[in-house]
Formats: sequence, C-alpha cells, structure tokens
Amino acid sequence: FDGVLGLKNISVGDIIKPDTEITSLQDDSIMKLDFSVPSIYLKDIKRNIPIVANSDSFPDKTFIGKVDNIDNQIQPESRSFMVRALIDNLEGFLKSGLLMEVNLMINPRKAIVVPEESLINQGRKNYVFVVTSENGNLKAKKKEVSIGARTDEKVEIIEGLSAGDKIVVHGGIKLSNEADVEEIGILNGKTTVKDILKKSGDKRSQAAIEKNK
Repeated sequence: FDGVLGLKNISVGDIIKPDTEITSLQDDSIMKLDFSVPSIYLKDIKRNIPIVANSDSFPDKTFIGKVDNIDNQIQPESRSFMVRALIDNLEGFLKSGLLMEVNLMINPRKAIVVPEESLINQGRKNYVFVVTSENGNLKAKKKEVSIGARTDEKVEIIEGLSAGDKIVVHGGIKLSNEADVEEIGILNGKTTVKDILKKSGDKRSQAAIEKNK
C-alpha cells in the first residue's frame, strides 16, 4: 500500500535477517484517534458523530473528524469506554502517537448563553437582571431563568431570555429589583469586565452589560 516511510534502520552493506526492521511504512492519509469517554455518556455516543480535535503542537489549527467505532465494554477501573474516530490528514500534519484534545459534537444547537458571573443563585432557582429603559432611565429587572449546559464560564439559557436582551454581567449580586443602573460598557468578546471598569474610571460597583447575540 502507498504510504510514508520513516527513518531507515540499516545502512548499505549491513547484513540483514528476515526479521530485521528496515524502516516503517504508514498510510497516514486518514488517522485513527482513540480516546476514552465517561460511561454516563454511553447513550449519546453514536457512529458518525462529528468531533473537533486540537493539539498543542498546532495551536492555530483545528482537525475535524467523526466517530467510526465504539468499544463493546466499560473499563471497570475508570468507568469509561474507548471510542475511535477517523480524521482526514491529507496535509500530513498528524503523526502517530500525537496527543490531542477532543470535543464531541453531541446535540449541537443554537442557544442563548450568558457569562456565569451574571447568574444569581437563590436556592434551586437562577436569576439574571435584565436591563430595560423607562422614560430614558435604565433599570435592572430581576428575572428567573432556566439553565442548561455549562462550558468555558458560559451558561446556556433555556427559558427566560430572548436574543437581544441586555443583562447585567458584573455587580448584579448587589442590585435590587427595579434598581437604577448605568451602562458603562458592553461586552463584545474582545473586552473584559476589567477593561470596561478600568476605562470608565469609576470605582463604584457599577454593572457592565452584555447584549446577547
């Protein structure tokens, strides 16, 4: 079969035997990526589910693949099972033995997400402060929300918010319902709350606001 040769282990004039390793030959056009998944996700893993893989060796590159096979047993020590994915490697970046971080694209969907800092927990309920305008004045109204998945300091909102709502991101814990607020900045993915507070020069605990997209 066609493939890529590795380092040769012999030189011209060497005496070799039938079991002498001369070199290695690998077909690396499609790479197999094996990784373990906690058993609680067993019902969610199916063949052909997309995966996104990254490696510290190529920090600016993302590799796309799909689940090809699932092991038929759970490892008793780790309570996990092995999954094998296939990744196209036509550019030849990936090498056998490379360590990778894998994200399984289970139940992909569009959703409203907010910074975890904007959530206010009271018992088993979660709230955010939605900013509204009344007669030219901005007020923070407390609103109950239902949350879903959490990832990367973000929280999915299942119910309670609509796309375009403005919410209080920073300082909400000190607010009361119907409190007057001042908009000193909007988070847009390029700025942080710290950047906004520093730019405003205001030492008070004012609220930075994010507009959901």
